Amino acid sequence: MAEINKNTRPRILLCVVALLLSTIAGVMTARWVTLPLLRLNEAAKDIAARKFDRAFAVSRLDRVGELAQSFNEMAPQLKKVFSSFGRK
Repeated sequence: MAEINKNTRPRILLCVVALLLSTIAGVMTARWVTLPLLRLNEAAKDIAARKFDRAFAVSRLDRVGELAQSFNEMAPQLKKVFSSFGRK
């Protein structure tokens, strides 16, 4: 029984360390995913407010990066369309 008790503390410590490391990794992964989406949300709000001069920095090669590139291509086109409506 003494041998079991002797090994219990290191195992509990290892479990706590593993929990902390996995929590940190989870938070970092969540930020990596959500931060670009929050920036895209801001860009969409700017476009809705007719602020077309803001460019979104594309630094990813995944679907979020493609969406950001689409925002960058769409904003000048919308600016042109809205300015042509303003002249009529």
